[in-house]
Amino acid sequence: MASVLTKELALDINGKPLMVQFHRVPRRRHVHLLVDDDAVVHVRSPYRFSADEACKVVCGHQTWVLGQLDAALRRRAARPVLEQGCWLPFLDHKLRLDINPAEQLGLFDNTETQQALEQKVTRVGDALRLQIGQVTEATLRGALELWYREQARIHLDERVHRFARLLGVTPSRTTIRGQKTCWGSCSSRGNLSLNWRLMQVGAALVDYVVIHELCHLAHMNHSPAFWQRVASLVPDYRAKRQQLKHLQSTLPL
Repeated sequence: MASVLTKELALDINGKPLMVQFHRVPRRRHVHLLVDDDAVVHVRSPYRFSADEACKVVCGHQTWVLGQLDAALRRRAARPVLEQGCWLPFLDHKLRLDINPAEQLGLFDNTETQQALEQKVTRVGDALRLQIGQVTEATLRGALELWYREQARIHLDERVHRFARLLGVTPSRTTIRGQKTCWGSCSSRGNLSLNWRLMQVGAALVDYVVIHELCHLAHMNHSPAFWQRVASLVPDYRAKRQQLKHLQSTLPL
């Protein structure tokens, strides 16, 4: 269920500055504390919770939080580096990144052209060609994320329609998002939210996530009846869940 209010809280734990994302969630009964793969601390709480109470939760679990942050930073440091010639996962394929900075194209003195090039990503066979004005990690990630989001809209919409027909359900809406802590979600209103990062995992894993969320339209829980319905289309769903847990911290984007 989506949060309706998010605040960024600044804390200091044992002299270490810490930024916390605070989410108040309607109808949530318990507080959920987590650290995502980008080393960001999240507190998801019932709607009545205050920011002060959220800070107390983090401070009350500071040993766990600091340990999780250290582990997340190590995983982030081990991620593949975005650079010329690196290979990017795309469903069941690998695409070689071909970076073409504006200065190499003789356009470095034209600011408008540089800006226009910053978001131009084109797939040519097994190559992903990126024309970009200024090459930094932020600009590379921004341009590539935009391309992956566009592909996600096309591919995930098609898979939702396909499996919705097979399951006999109809989602109200499908949204492509960039969740840090989950692959997808389904709201009580029948709205699906799917993570664009799914385009970096195998097609069979993508289908599992889509089917999982669609099954929530019939069962808004994780009851035996829910898993039975998932298993009707994905018999090995347990194995796929484990694969997704492993992959989440290894993706380049």
